[in-house]
Amino acid sequence: KSNLDIINKIPDKSFYHLHLDEKWITEAYRGRRKSRNFTPINASIVQMCSFIEEFITKSKKDLVISAGAETNSLIDGVKEKFNKNGIFAINDKKIIILDNLSFIDLKLIIKKAELVIACHGSPAHIASSFNTKIIDIFDKKNEEFYKFYTHHLRNYKYLYREDFTILAKKILRLV
Repeated sequence: KSNLDIINKIPDKSFYHLHLDEKWITEAYRGRRKSRNFTPINASIVQMCSFIEEFITKSKKDLVISAGAETNSLIDGVKEKFNKNGIFAINDKKIIILDNLSFIDLKLIIKKAELVIACHGSPAHIASSFNTKIIDIFDKKNEEFYKFYTHHLRNYKYLYREDFTILAKKILRLV
């Protein structure tokens, strides 16, 4: 099945969305030139899998996990740990993992989601345009820059980039 076939079958506002793009992984986010200077999140596969289990238990919502147009080691590790053809359940809540998404697919997921959790980028702006709740994660030292681009966003909460152990607890408090 294509991502679009799966997405179209998910009822609107019935799930939360966790977008695990390269910004969650230090080396991938720094890029080839290693030139980006930011606070690393360093989410390990084990930590992310534990977080997903705790998140599902606390939120009592289905969860769609996505990556960008390219897959990354974090989402690959999550898929390897949990994968049942991309769809599985924890505590009777469905989890769907989608990677290699087109921008159109990403927009549709965000439109249909009740809440989006992502490192800052286009998902925050897309979510606001559809009035979807967002938890946006960005670097504190760039707060003034980000707030210039986010002051107009609706249903918007943010957290600063920090070690995933701490960040995960803060995300869970906001859910």
